[in-house]
Amino acid sequence: MKGPRPAAVAAPLAESAAPPPAPATSLPVPAPPSALGAVPRDTLARYFAEVARYPLLSREEELELATRVHDSNDPEAAQKLVLSNLRLVVKIALE
Repeated sequence: MKGPRPAAVAAPLAESAAPPPAPATSLPVPAPPSALGAVPRDTLARYFAEVARYPLLSREEELELATRVHDSNDPEAAQKLVLSNLRLVVKIALE
């Protein structure tokens, strides 16, 4: 039983297409690095406090976690390994 198609389905494709993108002049322009200033100390202190929450690993724990990540792609072991080494990341970044 074929009848007329509903108007929404029979509408031309051009009417349902997304509007064209806005011109490039409406995009935000990033501020130059000199205008951003330094990162507030309270933000850094909060980050350092967050990093300090994660315990350091013993050599044996680190080896065991690395082995689990390598052998079985264990995401929990990978996360613990990364989070426990955030202090090293901060130390290297500050040098």
